Amino acid sequence: MIPKLIFAILSNGAALYLADRFIDGFAVYPPQFQSFFIAALVFGVVNITVRPLLKLLFTPLIILTLGLATILVNVIVLKFLDIISDVVMISGTLPLLYATLLIAVVNGVLHSIINHRDSKQ
Repeated sequence: MIPKLIFAILSNGAALYLADRFIDGFAVYPPQFQSFFIAALVFGVVNITVRPLLKLLFTPLIILTLGLATILVNVIVLKFLDIISDVVMISGTLPLLYATLLIAVVNGVLHSIINHRDSKQ
């Protein structure tokens, strides 16, 4: 349980770093390790608490769109992180959408690498 939690925090931190680095309008301030770590921790807490409630609320829409509305849930979660955190600043809808997609891809790739590695053992 603890290694998965640590991996999730590190994965979110890496994804937030890449979003900060490559997406104009998305910033983690100040750009230091502590800021990314704090943002990743808060993002993890939001993912654990708020995201399941949003997925429950949006279940009919998620089913109708064959899962595509999950992106909307992720956008709301990231916007919520922007609102409650002093560290993350997102200015605009496009940076929010791009950051959501980038974070999803980075987390997906990192999780698939770890799961693939674990299945070989």
